[in-house]
Amino acid sequence: MNLLANYLHYEIGDGMSISLWFDPWLSGVSLVDRYGDSVIHDSGLQRNARLSSVIKEGEWDWPVTFPYLIDISNLTSGLSLSNSSDRIHWMKKGGTFTIREACNVINMQGSEVEWWKIAWFPRSIPKHSFCVWLTFWEAHRTLDKLVRWGVVSSSNCCFG
Repeated sequence: MNLLANYLHYEIGDGMSISLWFDPWLSGVSLVDRYGDSVIHDSGLQRNARLSSVIKEGEWDWPVTFPYLIDISNLTSGLSLSNSSDRIHWMKKGGTFTIREACNVINMQGSEVEWWKIAWFPRSIPKHSFCVWLTFWEAHRTLDKLVRWGVVSSSNCCFG
């Protein structure tokens, strides 16, 4: 999740749909990850609080009782609030999420494997391509399960 969180851009409106503590709405990091669980207790706000709990009449309204809450208040003072509901954008404002782009983010660039044409080719049967892909990545778990159940004695592939 953290890998993809860097590609999400939060447009904060009323704050009703964003978790105050656990969504990475502030610079791609959740407040709990940045400041620890004590920030929740020290703020006096609920663990399941929404971002709307620190927005009053379209302005930020943080409890400033501890140094890190003052730090959060300072960080958010430069963030503008929109007059609409919250929106999450992919990669840039107005960007639409696609599985292809997410896979490109996850996969290392320049790591093309030699066997890709065996698994993925025009008119291939997707289920078969997926099974071949699992095979090349040694990700089939069926044989491992059979070993655990005692049906077979070894998880080594009989084809080598």
